[in-house]
Amino acid sequence: MPGSPWRAVYGVTVLLTELITNNGTAVLVFPLAEAAAAGLGVSFRPFVMVITMAASASFSIPIGYQTNMRVYGSGATASPITCGSESR
Repeated sequence: MPGSPWRAVYGVTVLLTELITNNGTAVLVFPLAEAAAAGLGVSFRPFVMVITMAASASFSIPIGYQTNMRVYGSGATASPITCGSESR
């Protein structure tokens, strides 16, 4: 699958950013993604974009912030609606 390395980096980054700060996550994942890009023989730039987007995407997960827990916990809003991915 062509997108698998980027998906893996995105997933790891999103999970780590829930545990530590987004800056700390980017610093930890950056060398791993760089090694993955070198091993695959592809450009590192897409990995940088994936890391920066994923490290700042904690707003889209219910445990990201206390206010997210209130919105999701009320049951009035589903995750796809809040993330803006619902088709209308």
